[in-house]
Amino acid sequence: MSIVVSDLSVSYQDFLVLNNINFNIPGNTITAIVGPNGAGKSTLLKAKLGLTNFTGKITFFGKNLNESKSKISFMSQYQEVDWNFPMTVFDLVLMGRAFKLRFWQSYSKEDLKQVETTLKEVGMWSKKDSLISNLSGGQKQKVFLARSLVSDPDILFLDEPLAGIDYKSMGDIFKILKKQKAKGKTIVIVHHNIEDLSKHFDYIVVVNQKIIDFGSSEHVLKSGSISKAFKN
Repeated sequence: MSIVVSDLSVSYQDFLVLNNINFNIPGNTITAIVGPNGAGKSTLLKAKLGLTNFTGKITFFGKNLNESKSKISFMSQYQEVDWNFPMTVFDLVLMGRAFKLRFWQSYSKEDLKQVETTLKEVGMWSKKDSLISNLSGGQKQKVFLARSLVSDPDILFLDEPLAGIDYKSMGDIFKILKKQKAKGKTIVIVHHNIEDLSKHFDYIVVVNQKIIDFGSSEHVLKSGSISKAFKN
């Protein structure tokens, strides 16, 4: 399995956000994490990335997070970026290669070439010299996605990457993600639109403080567990 979560719990002060979470995600798949507001979806993602304290165990291809960090990438919610900062599209995506540098090193020709390749993959090469403040919502998401992809991760986590963008941009981003899956990537998305789950996702994790259901999209959608999660 690509990702295995065992006996995971997260508390903030005395409030139990996630309780005894167990599931596994096969490699080379696109998985949705769904649930109502406040269900712990983003917290679950952050626990996998070591961004919040938790009890339990998480492994990636049988290894812990410290052993796997170089092959994992995270696209946070795009509101967390200061889009008014005077930076070009190229420079923002180049930041996704920074973790590979030693403190004395500059970006290599390989780094610059990878930015070009990735921006072309997401259809944003023509905007490489544009300021990020001048982009539309859909363009911002594509560029933000490119920053996550430019490190060539094996596993990609995305926190609501489709929130607030138009229908065409949604379709474009799913096309990009499916091409990444075809390259062997494993993709996990916190997702808010339950109407398109059968169309784009292989697996679904249904969470509301605990795991309500997990399995193939076909299984979860037939089980009625999503409705149960939103009623709890």
